[in-house]
This record gives sequence, C-alpha cells and structure tokens, in this order.
Amino acid sequence: MFTKSKCRLSALLLIIYLISALLLGCTASREGVSPSPSLPGVQPGKLTVHFLDVGQGDAVFLRFPGGETLLVDGGPGNSGEAVVSYLKKAGVSRLNYLVATHPHEDHIGGLKDVLEAFPVETAYLPKVSHTSATYSRLLTALQKNKVKVKEAKAGVSLDLGQEVQIQFLAPVKDNYGDLNNYSAVLRVSFGQVAFLLTGDAEKESEAHMLANGAKLEAAVLKLGHHGSSSSTSPEFLRKVKPNYAIISAAKENDYGHPHKETLALLAREKIQTFWTALAGTIVMETDGQDMVVNKEAMDLSKYLLPPSKPGEELDKLWVDSRGRGLIKGNVGSNGKVYHLPGGEYYSQVKAEFWFKTEREAQQAGFRKAAR
Repeated sequence: MFTKSKCRLSALLLIIYLISALLLGCTASREGVSPSPSLPGVQPGKLTVHFLDVGQGDAVFLRFPGGETLLVDGGPGNSGEAVVSYLKKAGVSRLNYLVATHPHEDHIGGLKDVLEAFPVETAYLPKVSHTSATYSRLLTALQKNKVKVKEAKAGVSLDLGQEVQIQFLAPVKDNYGDLNNYSAVLRVSFGQVAFLLTGDAEKESEAHMLANGAKLEAAVLKLGHHGSSSSTSPEFLRKVKPNYAIISAAKENDYGHPHKETLALLAREKIQTFWTALAGTIVMETDGQDMVVNKEAMDLSKYLLPPSKPGEELDKLWVDSRGRGLIKGNVGSNGKVYHLPGGEYYSQVKAEFWFKTEREAQQAGFRKAAR
C-alpha cells in the first residue's frame, strides 16, 4: 500500500496547473471524496493522517497510536455523506475529538452528517459568532447529540500519551476582521514527527503565531487557505521547515487556488507537495520517526521546472495524467513552432515533438504559434 520515504527527505515540488480538462477530467467542483486509497486499519504504535479529497474544502482525519480518533473539518455540505462513508470504511465507530477550524461552509458543511453518524466525545471551536445557516446547523447538531464543546485557542493542548501531543497554536487573538484568521491551528506531534494543520489561517494569524513564540516546526504542513497567496508567508514557511506540503483544493476552482506565488515559494524551498485535486486522498503514516505515503497519491514533482531566480513565476505545466507533455512542436515552412492545448490549430497539428512547458519548448528553439 505504501511507498516509503524518509521524513527528512525533500524533493522537487509537484505541480502547476494541469489544464487539459478532457485528459484529466477536470471539474470546477464535485461532490464527495475521491476514490479511497487502500485504507489502513488500526495500526498500533502508528499515527495515520488522512487528507481527504473533498473538492474545494478541507477535511483531515487522524488516528492515533492508541486508537483515538480526531476529525479536523468535514468539507463542504455536499461532501458530508462521502466523508461519513470514508470514515466507516476506515473502521471508525466513534470520534474522540472533532475540530471545526472556523465557520466557513467549505470546512464545516459536512460536519452535520458526521455528527449524525458517529458519537463524538469533544468538539473544539474558536470563539467567534457567525450568522450562516451552515453554522447554525452545526451548533444545533452539536447540541442535539450532546457533544461537549470547548474553545479552540492558542495555549489549549491535549496529551494523549505514547509521545502524542496536540497543541492549539491559534487563534492567538479574539478581534480579527476576517473569519479566516480565527482558524484553529493544530500542531500534532508524535515522536520526532509533527503535522501542522492551519485551516484557513492567513498571514495576520501566522504573524501572531510567530510573535507568540509558537513551536511551529513540522514535517508536514497543510497549507492555509487552500494554497492562497494570502497565507503561507516566507517567514512562516521558513519557521515551519516542512518536508511535505499539502494543498486541499479542487481543480479549476473559482478562486485560482493554489496561487502561483505560493507554488513558486514551495518550489524555491524544494518542498515535496501534494495537491488533493491531483493526488486524491492522501494518507500519511508515521511511527514517530519515518514517514510513508500511500502509493496512490500522484506526485508530479519531477516534472517541475523551478524558477531560475527569486520572483520569477513558475511555468505552467502541460502534462497528462501519465506525466507526458501536451505541447505539440513541429517544423514547417514557418520554422520551429509549438502549439498549446486549446489553440485554434492544436487538434490539426501533427506533433513531431512533445514538451511539458513553454520554457522547455523555447529552450529547444521553438516559438509560440501566432494563433
């Protein structure tokens, strides 16, 4: 099920934008969770973290060495039933802990279904009010199912024994102007390995965590706000020093997540990155020292051409699901010309060469077709 790699391993970044909707089956959003990888059952002595592919949203399931369970967010409302199904297939019968990072629908919409399907012992929510119907349904479900609710804020921690610690690093303050900055940020550590789960925390919250002296170092960083440029400042990333970055976002979403600025930053730092839209549900398992990642998680990092200098934008990566280039190059009466997918004559051109990026084509002496 798993391909093994060391926690300390850094590899080149995975993606940029894969644009061929026909070849990759891209959709703006979709219901449910991507096809499940081979799910591990209870693994004594192991921490298993599942980054569920719920489209444009967040849902992270953790099973601890002692068998305790934690769900951080539940994706948007249309993914609730699929999240429940996924948890049942993973052998979940109850949740010890539930965290709703903040009141946005793409994080808490699916939690009503979760609360109706499983007994939940304790829920953690940041102290912030919201008037949305989704948030109201969450509060009603918590009350109806008699779940103990506690405040999620910096300084709260849980000690599960067996070298497992859960620490809330944010929200640090209680007067943010943006709901994203109220996001509960968790650092989950087991032995020498830590995961940092940031919800939609943006740079303002990151700055407060840095100023607060929070212990941020982590092997795995779940990027804030789906890889938006409003999160993951260079200072924050350098402090976390992750080996792996996780982006939870849908293909071709309306927000352009993940943003090119964030991807460029990850590329410069040579952080191995997985994007749920491409990798599907990502399962990571650790014994507190080494890390394994489910083999089904597509990693396209080897196809990236990183920026050659700071501030340079990443090339768009034009590849199909097998990693083959999609840019057609041919030599004719007009010289060496390359054509991009979707171009006027793309389907009519016979490819004599295939390229993965425009830079690669240009370095080979080809110029872009005029139309």
